[in-house]
Amino acid sequence: MEEEPELSSKLVSQASLDLAGVEREVVKEHFFDLTAHSEGVVASVRTGHLKKDLSLLLESSTMPEPYDFSPSRDTREPSIRPMSSDLEGKNPKIPNRHFASWTNMRHFYRMYRSDSDATVSPGGGGGSLEWTGAKPSTEVVTTNSISRSTVTWDGSNNYWRVPILAKVTFIYSLQSEPSQTRGKYDCYLVYSPIFTFWNPYNVDLEIPDSTLGMLTAAYKILPYEGNFFLGSTLTPSASGNTTFTSTVEDKSYVRSSNGRDIVFKPGEIRLFSHKGLFSSRQDPGLFEGFDPQAIGGTRTLFGSYSASDLPGVSLTFAHSHAGGNVNWGNTPGSLCHSPYWGNDTDKMPTMYQHDWFQVGQTLTPITPDPVLLRGSIASRPDNLAGWVFSDSEPVPFAYAQLVLKGLSEFEYESIEWESDWRSRNWIQAPPFYFGSAQYISEDPTIAHTQRLDNPYVMNFGPMSMAEMPKVVPHLGGLGFLGSGASPYEKVTAVPALELPTAPVGSLAGFSNMRINPGWLKLGEYGSHLIQKEQRPFAAKSSLYSAECKTVAYQSGITGPGIGNSFVHPMIPRQDVYQFFDNSKSQDPKVRTNWSNTETVDNKVFNDYWDHTFLLNDALWDDYFVSSLADQTRPGASAAKSLQENIDSLVEGDSLANSRLLYRPSELAPDDEVKKDFADAEGYLLAAKHLMIDGMFNVNSTSVPAWKALFMGIRERKLIKRENGGLSEVALPQGKEIAISRFNTPTTGQEMDDPETGVARSDGNQAWSGVRFLDDEQLERLAQECVKQVKLRGPFLNLSEFINRRLSNDELGTMGALQSAIDYDDHNPDSNSINYRFKNGPGFMITESDLGQHSFKTPEAAEGSRFAGIPGYVIQSDILKPIGNTLTVRDDTFRIRAYGETLAANGTVVARAWCEAIVQRIPEYVDSSDDPEVAARVLDGNNDFEDNGELSEINRSLGRKFEIRSFRWLQKEDV
Repeated sequence: MEEEPELSSKLVSQASLDLAGVEREVVKEHFFDLTAHSEGVVASVRTGHLKKDLSLLLESSTMPEPYDFSPSRDTREPSIRPMSSDLEGKNPKIPNRHFASWTNMRHFYRMYRSDSDATVSPGGGGGSLEWTGAKPSTEVVTTNSISRSTVTWDGSNNYWRVPILAKVTFIYSLQSEPSQTRGKYDCYLVYSPIFTFWNPYNVDLEIPDSTLGMLTAAYKILPYEGNFFLGSTLTPSASGNTTFTSTVEDKSYVRSSNGRDIVFKPGEIRLFSHKGLFSSRQDPGLFEGFDPQAIGGTRTLFGSYSASDLPGVSLTFAHSHAGGNVNWGNTPGSLCHSPYWGNDTDKMPTMYQHDWFQVGQTLTPITPDPVLLRGSIASRPDNLAGWVFSDSEPVPFAYAQLVLKGLSEFEYESIEWESDWRSRNWIQAPPFYFGSAQYISEDPTIAHTQRLDNPYVMNFGPMSMAEMPKVVPHLGGLGFLGSGASPYEKVTAVPALELPTAPVGSLAGFSNMRINPGWLKLGEYGSHLIQKEQRPFAAKSSLYSAECKTVAYQSGITGPGIGNSFVHPMIPRQDVYQFFDNSKSQDPKVRTNWSNTETVDNKVFNDYWDHTFLLNDALWDDYFVSSLADQTRPGASAAKSLQENIDSLVEGDSLANSRLLYRPSELAPDDEVKKDFADAEGYLLAAKHLMIDGMFNVNSTSVPAWKALFMGIRERKLIKRENGGLSEVALPQGKEIAISRFNTPTTGQEMDDPETGVARSDGNQAWSGVRFLDDEQLERLAQECVKQVKLRGPFLNLSEFINRRLSNDELGTMGALQSAIDYDDHNPDSNSINYRFKNGPGFMITESDLGQHSFKTPEAAEGSRFAGIPGYVIQSDILKPIGNTLTVRDDTFRIRAYGETLAANGTVVARAWCEAIVQRIPEYVDSSDDPEVAARVLDGNNDFEDNGELSEINRSLGRKFEIRSFRWLQKEDV
């Protein structure tokens, strides 16, 4: 229209409605639903200041205060949401722990670039993604400099990327071989650890050969012991002991078969095990795959026996003494996951201690207790595992494993205190964080709650070869995500976290960034977390490796983070904090006597904070994402540098975020504007040169307006990356919009069910984060949004809309948009957006499934077990394409006036109607104050007050309004 003004004469007008076949009354009814004039100032309603541009802030080569980090000066990384006096008033056990790190966010944002200034990881791997043509990948990026007594900065100024331990499985087998004595067989017990690693990222993950090591010795990672029988007689083995343990083999490194890097495809799950049998202390390597017909591992000789001797064993968990897992652990019988990186002494800080058993459960049987029968050697006790002499291959008889929770239930044949410990772990206990350290409480209710509030579950019991598919479900070298009695999730790839391959374009684009409080000098946590090794083996081993426990901290963090609004079940709906007494470890007083313990309260996991609530509150009203960025990267030949994008914007081109428009001003020549954008403080100045096109007020109660907002997502092209190539995702017939968990998904397919996902082009069965929504779903979503506005509104700032309400009712469980998406949580509707994740057997968790627990908001633990997985629509999926246009107020107004003249007798002589469109703009009424100056500031008590630096006129009248159009109206126009 601007380029060809003559086209305006061809538009349908009110005068030509009849000729066009349009009902005049219908047009009048919807006259105010549509406008060509809606623009908005990029400002915070909460403080009145112009928002800060995260794009330009994170593009800066030098972060300004308070965002910068100097390890020589600071005791912590700067926090997105620092601990404030109101939060300190809740008396957290660790008052110095803040919420997410600006340093972490900056390196996450800049990862796509080839010039990242992140400190190269001591363990190898830089800040940038690696590019092969247009195909991105990542190295392992972590630190290996954390030791058990380090209190100084670890040297890692980076965004860590490591494989996640999805499962660790231990298979116990019996093997017999003909001995040198005729009629006798050498009887061995074979211990076989199997590690299943998961690349949670949307790009390839490369691990150099023989670099990732794992503790594999049973006495160091998960001790066991057993009894050896001949018939029904408890008998000393060849070592002279009736109870036995396995002590050979210390650690093993993950190896390829050709010396090359081990490459995990996006989201891929792969398992590694030993090849062959060995008896000496050595590193046999962990190689890809697992062959149940040729089980490898450590074997221990019991002696030579004949078949008529009826040799057999029973197996229990145990506690190792000096030199064993107590060096890393705490409560007797804990599982200690300790990964090495690069050599035999440096450990990745993702190690953790996982206590599943209380002290009285330390000797929990793995195989059912044998029922001892009176009689001769010719009778073997029931439940006793015996050797098979017809086959020289190991025959499995028991297993134990730590696995990520899924849909399937777990069977426990050897205990009677089992419970259903599954949960909505993708929301409640995100499995893509660095493990989940746990000190099991001696209080049964707290202990049950701890097991619920954990991404992992311990599973163990007797087994046979026929049961191998449920114990180690896999396809060649690929592992299945699912576990349990009948593993459900038969997917081999689950991309769950995004590593940006292009500039992040909205605040919701940070939803797939791992939330990490960042580095804090250990001493700041408190003296209770510092405990150096003492000899002889002393107590308080739970304070050993304290730094690693701070890395594993995740109390209260829910699923995908920024832009979402699920409350953690541990936190009351009316609050953002809850203390939970879950950090008491039962440490042996003397390590050679595990049963004599003392309680050590290290307090490290007590503080449950609503991290996403606090981060949303810090970001959505104060910041925006302009998309002004250096887009140059390998494989993007047409991408522009930051300066080229600034020049193009000022000269009339659109930003990648096309809803942000450049606003020319007579007061600021184009050259001066370019300088503002490129200035070190450009992130503070950008908003005064921009306006939001088509700004949408979330306080709207118009269903058609909300639907139009969602339909506008069609304007955004969704681009997938498959096998290194980029292509547009095609919208199926009958669908209106496409949304995705990732800015660049790894497939363009939508999955119908979480059991098998989709067949990806790289050969994996994968979960997909792509969803296609139809007209009926968008109509219902709009209706539910209006319901939420009427229940919760008016929203006084944007974070009120993004976040849940702090109230002890259903409004405190999740935010308005998520409530609109999941309106059918209590009664699944076949037409709802997430129905496919709610309609299967066992898909939904109800109150009766939770058992006796300590949750403050148990409603948050109810609902779909698949809530939060890629493909299950969460509000950040919707906010990515629309979040940049949302506000809680209007800046464009249609003002109408009416006037009349009266005769002396009071009759109307003449009437007139007029209309003006007025637009708020960034400048203040009094130009003596710059537009970027805030109207309100925080006082010493963290309360808002008027900014005394503003002129009196600006404190009263605020920002200017411009008249954009004026017209006289006819009576029929009103």
